[in-house]
Amino acid sequence: QTPTLLYLHGGGWVVGNLDTHDRVMRLLAEFSGACVVGVDYPLSPEYRFPVAINEAQAVLDWLKIQGPDHGLDSSRLAIGGDSAGANMAVSVTQLCHQKNPGLIQCLLLYYGAYGLTDSAAWQKYGNADFEFTREEKEFYLASYLNTEADRDDPRFKVLDGDISLLPSAFIAAAECDPLQDDLTALYEAMQKAGRSATLKIYPGVLHSFIHYSRMLDQATEALRDGADALKAALDGVEALVHLAATPDDVEDPVNNLFPPNITGLYHTLELAREAGVQRLVLPSSGQVNWFRNFEGPWPLDETVPVSPKG
Repeated sequence: QTPTLLYLHGGGWVVGNLDTHDRVMRLLAEFSGACVVGVDYPLSPEYRFPVAINEAQAVLDWLKIQGPDHGLDSSRLAIGGDSAGANMAVSVTQLCHQKNPGLIQCLLLYYGAYGLTDSAAWQKYGNADFEFTREEKEFYLASYLNTEADRDDPRFKVLDGDISLLPSAFIAAAECDPLQDDLTALYEAMQKAGRSATLKIYPGVLHSFIHYSRMLDQATEALRDGADALKAALDGVEALVHLAATPDDVEDPVNNLFPPNITGLYHTLELAREAGVQRLVLPSSGQVNWFRNFEGPWPLDETVPVSPKG
């Protein structure tokens, strides 16, 4: 069973399809080892908000139920996207986790719009010199949204949604992008909510730069960085098992209350909590009881005992 990335392409909710983002998705699959499922969602203005979000939710529901029949591991699931697709990825995750908390383990977000209206980045980069103007932004929003009230709907203005519902996230920003402050705002909101997030700003590049991986080193770097974050999040269970089974001389912060062979596990749990791990695997079932009172996000009835070499 293969870990899975559900990918939502960008294009201002108006343009773009699986062909325009074929190379992006193929490289993410190659670099991460995950299966990438692209969604050819209906575009605006023919299909306005929230039709595309509902379509993405339907695909997510299908993956949860039918994915394992096609070799897709629904217990190791991420959602990603670029630009408008990144906006929808956050929205879909917030909606999903209201009913199925923990289903999505990772967000992979490239230069998304999250709800800021007139940021410093828009003032600096929102012009023809940087190939993304305010007029273009208003065209996309007028095509996508039905009414002015939709601009404040948390399914669109995701910064007003429940940030605490989000899993760990890799947030990639272009330096010369009017949306850069949106990404910084999302990162800071996740930090404030105690959610694990990484923000990386790629210097000297414009919005949509990941499409230019044949000629732009930063594009390949951003795709590799995102794939590495995706792989770490979705393969984190196996990594934790390896770490927990390895001798660890870290000083126990709880007055050495645990025997030496437990110390490594305790440190592993600390690392797991910092990384936003959603499911925990311990080297043996007998050690589960040691951590019944440990404060973490893991439902222990889902703990999977394995051998130290497992």
